[in-house]
Amino acid sequence: FFDQGIRPPCTQATTVTATTASTVRQDATARDIWEMVQNDLLLHTHTHACYRGLIFLYLFQPSRCTSAFYLEVLPKWMESWCNIDRCPEFDFLWLVLFCRARKYVTPKQYDWGPLRRRLLTQCQ
Repeated sequence: FFDQGIRPPCTQATTVTATTASTVRQDATARDIWEMVQNDLLLHTHTHACYRGLIFLYLFQPSRCTSAFYLEVLPKWMESWCNIDRCPEFDFLWLVLFCRARKYVTPKQYDWGPLRRRLLTQCQ
């Protein structure tokens, strides 16, 4: 879990060529973790699976990911966060994840307005 999302390419050949160097899967760990918990966070709301998935994401999601990864998952994260209202623990964990993403996504790349409105109006 500590590879920060970059894994060396898996090739059968012993020599590195331009084609094998481009097979590096960026954000591999982050994508694997998100795929593992995505259904629980988006579909199993108000269950223990949802909270377990969020805690797993909070603990093991690498913070250093590409902006492309964050731009892909931020709308899904926002949807999952909006599924449960008025739960301070749930809000805290999501805010930590959004703060991690904020370091790599600029305001020009993503509209942070909905997050700001939810934070100011519904969080306790």
